[in-house]
Amino acid sequence: MTGRTLLDAAITNALLPVYLLDPRGTFIYVNAALTAATGHSEQELLGNSVDTLLSRPTASEFLREEGLLDGVTRRFDVVEHHRDDTLHGAVHFVTPFVSDDT
Repeated sequence: MTGRTLLDAAITNALLPVYLLDPRGTFIYVNAALTAATGHSEQELLGNSVDTLLSRPTASEFLREEGLLDGVTRRFDVVEHHRDDTLHGAVHFVTPFVSDDT
């Protein structure tokens, strides 16, 4: 197995929620732990704004305004809006990266 294959398997099977957003704040990847924790399916999240998950009305705008292109990991205390319309406090660690595909 290559390092990339192992990394993909580790993220996919991680017990902690992992998601990737494009520069506009749109979900491009979610793992099973995120869908289990929030009740949102992969299909409900992919292609939709992070605002789907975070109760902050302008979450994607907030993330962009934080200057998250400097590569510094930041911790955010957030309120997640779960599929069953309940709100849950959570901590999200955001590590920005820019790939050649973005």
